[in-house]
Parts: sequence; structure tokens; C-alpha cells
Amino acid sequence: MMGGLVRLPGDFCRWLFGVEGTPLPPATDAFADEVDSQAAELREQLAAPAPEPMIAVRSIGGHIHGYATGDREYRDAFDVASIPENVATALLTLAPDQLARLANAGPELCGRWALGQRTGLVGVPPVKRWTPSVISGMKPDGDPAPALLPAGEALPDMRPRRGA
Repeated sequence: MMGGLVRLPGDFCRWLFGVEGTPLPPATDAFADEVDSQAAELREQLAAPAPEPMIAVRSIGGHIHGYATGDREYRDAFDVASIPENVATALLTLAPDQLARLANAGPELCGRWALGQRTGLVGVPPVKRWTPSVISGMKPDGDPAPALLPAGEALPDMRPRRGA
């Protein structure tokens, strides 16, 4: 209340002589225009559809999730050629309870499992990454895989078995 009484004579003098308070700088529209242009650009970015970041995970995960959730007839008719060979081998060797865990996990987690990434799935063995040399039966140096050895002949770097 005291502050109002102290300011009263100053306010009266300003009113009487027509002097306004502290002059403000002239308003410029450059800042407002810049804010409006950035806001419009942001609206356009938000309105555009977001790119699919993990399209490979989702597509292979959908196939695997479909196999895991399908019944016996669906699994028998499943096209194994639609997934990589190492994933197909791992998928076809899973027990029913492991398939149920994959089915409960969802397509994205199934895709991560197929790519050999960490999934947090307990009780489901991870997919091993195979190299083309393992799949084709070739050693890394290009030699073909060894055939069966004749009886009584030991593998290189192995000791012969003792007779009992």
C-alpha cells in the first residue's frame, strides 16, 4: 500500500504531461517470422511418416512369429526358403515349449532372435551365425571338408585310440 502511495505522484505527473513509461524498442517481425517458419518446418517433419528403422527385423520376425504361433498344419506347409538357412535349422529344431516362448515374444523379438541379437528370451537357444564356408562344406582356405577316414586311421593332431 505504501508503494502505491509513493508511486501516485509520479503516475499523476506522467498522466498530466502525457509522458509514457519506459519506451520499448520498435517491434520487429523478423523474430516472429523465423519462429513461424521453424514451427511450420517442424509440423511438416512430424506429419511425414516415420521411416521403418528395423524393416529386416520385422519382416523375418513376422515369418518366425507366424511359424511359432501356427498350428501343426501351418508349420508343415511353412516355406522354409523365406528365411535364412541357419535360422531355418534353428527354428525346425526347437521344442514345442521353446516355440511357445517365441510365440509369446512377438514378431520384433523373433526378428532379433533370428539375427542373432540379444533378446532376453530364456530357454530359447540363440541362432548361430553360419559362414558360407560352413554351409557349403568348405574350409576357410578353400579345401573341401575331409571325408570319412578309413577304420584305424587317426585324424591329424589326434592320438590314436588305445585298445581296451
